[in-house]
Amino acid sequence: MATQSTARQLARAAWMAPVVAFVFNVFSKNIPNRTMMTIFIVAGVGMLFYVAGAVCGVLALRKKTPGEKSVTIPAIIGLVISLLCILLVCYVFITSYLRASD
Repeated sequence: MATQSTARQLARAAWMAPVVAFVFNVFSKNIPNRTMMTIFIVAGVGMLFYVAGAVCGVLALRKKTPGEKSVTIPAIIGLVISLLCILLVCYVFITSYLRASD
């Protein structure tokens, strides 16, 4: 069994991290006795997965060798999905903050 290169593993982690974060957030909606602290913890863990996905995408693109196949597309997809999720979370946070301050 051949081992995969570091760039290929990072590219796989780049697109899997946002998927894991999404599944984590979906299943965390059923937590009994939810408090504000549990909501912040769940949101923080989700955000860590999104940031980790973006970092893995960047590292995969930097570690890719010129002849290596199947690294660029998964890394770019993971990077784009992670960055879009980060932007969405920041947008929701800012608009919620502005509405609450009025």
